[in-house]
Amino acid sequence: MLTYPKVVVADDEIINIRFLEHCLTHAGWQVMSAQDGQQAVDLVASQRPDLVMLDINMPVLDGWQAAAAIRGSSGAAAGMPIIAFTSLRVGEDELRRRGFDGCLSKPCDPAHLVQEVARWRPGGELGGVERLAAVFAPAELDALIKRLRDQLAEAIANAPDPATAHRIAGAAGTLGFAQVSESWLALSTGEDSARARAYADARRAIAAIDRRLCADRVTG
Repeated sequence: MLTYPKVVVADDEIINIRFLEHCLTHAGWQVMSAQDGQQAVDLVASQRPDLVMLDINMPVLDGWQAAAAIRGSSGAAAGMPIIAFTSLRVGEDELRRRGFDGCLSKPCDPAHLVQEVARWRPGGELGGVERLAAVFAPAELDALIKRLRDQLAEAIANAPDPATAHRIAGAAGTLGFAQVSESWLALSTGEDSARARAYADARRAIAAIDRRLCADRVTG
């Protein structure tokens, strides 16, 4: 049976909700909407979406508080991707510190919205990994992608030098993480503008790997 990835969108303005619902539904997402931060937190807990999009200025819980509540929860929800959808101008460092993986600024062109959200669509990166299942035992493949996951997490925490970024780009490409490989290769050349994309791709890959490893533990 065909299944669609799930996204929770939260905004206190119904016009913005309808815009997101229309664009994302036509792009193949199952959209669940909330009009305050607490509703968003409750939906995340009950529906376990693949992606969360939060406005910042909302009643009950604002976007910052909602993200903190999601990150403080247990299980897979704590690591799911969260994107800000806001007219506020917020720096990348503050977004990361507050638990967000990225930001889309209002107003947002529909085509740009669909393109950017597609980067967080589940399974895109792991599709390359699955091709290796024909030559690796499941435990061996899981060990390799966990090693990459740990390397990415350490690099994000410690601002990698070009040699480290290049090594990670090569390892990611070998394992089929094409977007990670491309963005980290750009980072390895000293393009500081590539850092935001490289880190976002890494966090998305980490979340996908965590979901895979968690599923393997449940079914194993």
